Amino acid sequence: MDREVLLPIVLVISFLGTVACWVRIWRTKDHLGFKIYGVLIALVPVIGPLLYLFTCMPPRAPKDMQEHNRRWRGW
Repeated sequence: MDREVLLPIVLVISFLGTVACWVRIWRTKDHLGFKIYGVLIALVPVIGPLLYLFTCMPPRAPKDMQEHNRRWRGW
């Protein structure tokens, strides 16, 4: 593909990824500082959404549902 065609396609896909990250960031219950940090990371074209999704951790399970707690109780 020609560079003049490929660059806009990559930028549009990156923009859509950035918007998806922003929606995910603002729906979390994290502190405002973490939200602003996530928005700034996701703002970097192409690599920003990838970095944000790589560093975004899933929520922790409650203490009584964690596997290592059950193992030590002998269950």
